[in-house]
Amino acid sequence: VTAAPAIYMDEAIKVTPVNPENPGGPRRVIFASERTLPAGFTLIETGILASTAGVPNLDDYFYKAIAKSSERNGQFTARIDNVPAGTPGYARAYMIYRTPGGDYKVIYSNTVGGIV
Repeated sequence: VTAAPAIYMDEAIKVTPVNPENPGGPRRVIFASERTLPAGFTLIETGILASTAGVPNLDDYFYKAIAKSSERNGQFTARIDNVPAGTPGYARAYMIYRTPGGDYKVIYSNTVGGIV
């Protein structure tokens, strides 16, 4: 069995008021992801994409957070502040990597979301 690159989003999205004294006001949304990239593969870029209009991808998103870590395996979280209450939100992680054969690939995680 050959190990394959993988990236996952945590289904538990954390949503809290930006200002606890105004619970009906803007929200802070936190997304978390985890990646694994086997030996021999090279991480080019990884991060989290968000959209209010459906499943985000590298060609269609309103928010992109890029991880600073270049480690093959790791976790990454992204925070979006001042999201209006009642806004639909969708997010998924992505990973751009180079295979041992020199090909560049993009993979996406599962999509998480709902009404903020």
